[in-house]
Amino acid sequence: MKRKRCLGLTCALAVPFITTGAPYPLDLPAEQYALVPMCRFQGPDLSPIGANPLPFEWFKFNGTNYLSVVCLGNCTPDSTVSPGEGAVLLASADAGVFLFQQYKPSKLPLILQPGLNLVCSQSDIDATFEDIVGTPPDNGVMLFKFNPGLGRNPFNLAPPDYSIYTFSNGAWSPTIPVVGITEAVFVLQPPRLFNVRATSNGISFEIIPPLGKAVTVEYSNSLSQPAWRVLTNIFGTGTPVRITDQSAFVTTRFYRAKATQ
Repeated sequence: MKRKRCLGLTCALAVPFITTGAPYPLDLPAEQYALVPMCRFQGPDLSPIGANPLPFEWFKFNGTNYLSVVCLGNCTPDSTVSPGEGAVLLASADAGVFLFQQYKPSKLPLILQPGLNLVCSQSDIDATFEDIVGTPPDNGVMLFKFNPGLGRNPFNLAPPDYSIYTFSNGAWSPTIPVVGITEAVFVLQPPRLFNVRATSNGISFEIIPPLGKAVTVEYSNSLSQPAWRVLTNIFGTGTPVRITDQSAFVTTRFYRAKATQ
């Protein structure tokens, strides 16, 4: 885990603020975590008379790892924070109130990479998936909504730390997830198959596996009574992989990709 320290305003970025009304506050108890919209982050509330800058820590997620930033003052996000990007926020030994307000132009749709994405709404609304991403969810998408509280661990993507929602066959289960204005969520985007071609050698297509994950590509000639067989195994490096199924000389064939680690 990489770490850097920010003293006072040394991490601040001079960007034009987009005024959209009063900032939204988040009251975070001491030594507890929250998933927050880092693209809207303004820092701790220093409005009370005599208030001292609160030390806090936030974690930027790059798809596989977290970059930890320890702030000993009123740090704001640097230029690498993108529209719709979330982060993990940790309060110091003192409780604090943190403020969020849109200060970068909104950008939709978000491009979700295969694998985990930490994202948030760019509008002043309690948001659905479509509000956050700008497009409907793909089949198999999973959304992880953090359950804050004493002892909850945001780096463990499982209950009780998270409530998990799955989109399958056109519907969310167990319910439609709704994300608060000061909240971010993890979205697990399944691998996508694209550039499908029928050639004299069979069927070929491209896939982008989740970065740093091993993926098994399987096939079946039926979905009513599927018998899934392994076609190949690949590893995610962040670039597309072209796969050719030389045995695909049938009327219909279905493919799926599963992360195996």
